[in-house]
Amino acid sequence: MRMPTNNQERWGAAITLLSLDVVAPFYASLGLQVTDTKTWLKLLRDTILSNRRAFEVDQSRIPDLKGSLLSALKHRLGPEAASRLNHWIENVFVFSGEDFSRLSRWYMLLALSRTNPQRWGALGLPHGFSEEARTRLEEVFDRTRLHALADQIDKRPLSDWDLEMFSIHRFDDDDNDPYNWILETVKKRRFVSFLEWLVKSLSDEQLQRLADSANRLKMEIETTQGFPNFIDPRELV
Repeated sequence: MRMPTNNQERWGAAITLLSLDVVAPFYASLGLQVTDTKTWLKLLRDTILSNRRAFEVDQSRIPDLKGSLLSALKHRLGPEAASRLNHWIENVFVFSGEDFSRLSRWYMLLALSRTNPQRWGALGLPHGFSEEARTRLEEVFDRTRLHALADQIDKRPLSDWDLEMFSIHRFDDDDNDPYNWILETVKKRRFVSFLEWLVKSLSDEQLQRLADSANRLKMEIETTQGFPNFIDPRELV
């Protein structure tokens, strides 16, 4: 029996998670443009079931789950919907820690600096712009609404579909809770959006100064002293 490739595992995890009723309320926060949730869920679930049947018939090959779903999306919702999902799974969805690794150093340094006026000032952001950047960064870290929605969903009984998926994929394990995947993906999406705004707002000279300041500041924080040098934010977006 052949083993799935990393990309096949990525698509399998993403499609399974998106098919869950407990995940559907988070679509907007995840950056997914879904106007007809009922049709969307049916497409995902039909593709999963079809993929399962194909594998049961011939276990010598891994069925093309990605191709099947994108084809179904094109047929039912149009090529733009298929393109958006492909981009989201390949570039936004956090399947493993590697998906956030390039961003993690900047994320941690800014997280450790945002509530410390001395550290934040040491980043050398332009006067007047600095406070707006800090406010926007706070929005990246704010999980209040996400946690409140998760609490509401936790009070509902699982649907039959979710019960089956939780059993098969062990989503009832705290380390594999679907909400953990949601939080990591939202974190990446928000932080990339913040960096994109930063890059568009600052000049090349100001961005280079920010990177230079970050490399000096990291030596003053015990948690970040061992980090490699920070790269220019333009290389991250």
